[in-house]
Amino acid sequence: MKHAAILILSLSLLAGLNRQAAAQGRNEFAFSLGGGSLQVNTGGGATAVFSLAYRFHITRHFSVEGALDSFNYNIPLHSPDSASTSRDDYLGAEAAVMFHFIPNRETGRLLPYVVAGIGKTTTDFTEIAAQPYYRLGAGVNYHLTERLGFQFEVRDEIIKRLWTHGRPNSNLPSIRGGIVIRF
Repeated sequence: MKHAAILILSLSLLAGLNRQAAAQGRNEFAFSLGGGSLQVNTGGGATAVFSLAYRFHITRHFSVEGALDSFNYNIPLHSPDSASTSRDDYLGAEAAVMFHFIPNRETGRLLPYVVAGIGKTTTDFTEIAAQPYYRLGAGVNYHLTERLGFQFEVRDEIIKRLWTHGRPNSNLPSIRGGIVIRF
C-alpha cells in the first residue's frame, strides 16, 4: 500500500509541476468498478473489482497510468463437515502504458485504447510479500465535457501467484466502468 501511495503521489507531483500540462488537460483521475471471474484451479469465482488511477497523457496517443486495484479470492475450506469458503481481499499497485487510437484529449466522441501494465498484488503490503501481475486490456473513454467523462474497459490480469496454500497462478478477466476527471 505504501509503494502504491508513493507511486500515485509521485506521478501527481510530477504532473502538477508542469503548468502547461495542466492547462492542456493532460492529467486524469479515473475511478472504475465492475465484476470479474477469478480463475484459479481451486476456489475463485465471481468477484467485485475496483480501480483508482492517475493518468498522464505524454502525447496525443500515448499515456502512462499508475493505479490501485482491488479484488477478492474465495478460498475453499476443506473440512470433513463443511464445504464453505473464506474470502481473502487483495490490493494491487500497477503502472501501465496506454495507446489511444484517437487523440486522447478529444471531447464528445468515443476514444478507444489498448493498455498493458505490470504491478504487484498482496493481501497485506506491510507483512506479506507482493506477487507480480500483468494487465492487458482495451476500452473506450467518452468525455461529455472538457473535465468529465466515462470509461469502459475489458481487461485480463494475469497473477503470478496468490498468497494461499499451494500458491496458485490465476487469471482475472473483468469488465469495468467508471468516471474520468480531466484536469
